[in-house]
Amino acid sequence: VVAYCVNMGEYSAFKRYLNILRMVRLVLLLENIPTFTLMYRCIKHILIVSGNAVTLLLMLLFAFASVGVMAFGGKLYQGNPELVGSDFLDEEIPWTALNFNDPILAIVTLFGSIV
Repeated sequence: VVAYCVNMGEYSAFKRYLNILRMVRLVLLLENIPTFTLMYRCIKHILIVSGNAVTLLLMLLFAFASVGVMAFGGKLYQGNPELVGSDFLDEEIPWTALNFNDPILAIVTLFGSIV
């Protein structure tokens, strides 16, 4: 089946899912190795323990994004007379991609600041 799907060019998404299944199979095989089992348990434990911290981080990110949208939403757009001559409307550096005009862009902007 895999050899047949590799030759089919129009089913690239199907091949991607087959590769994911192959990786799952590899992980299941590696669980029999004691070193990998220890590493798997450690990573699983770290993810479980860090759940509360990640939840708190996401809640704070959403709260600050909401405040940013209320304070700065709609002020950064092309043609704003208050921004004429500033670096925000520079064509070479697209600062308008990271703004607080809507909640999704605000979260992306804050996530970029965190990273």
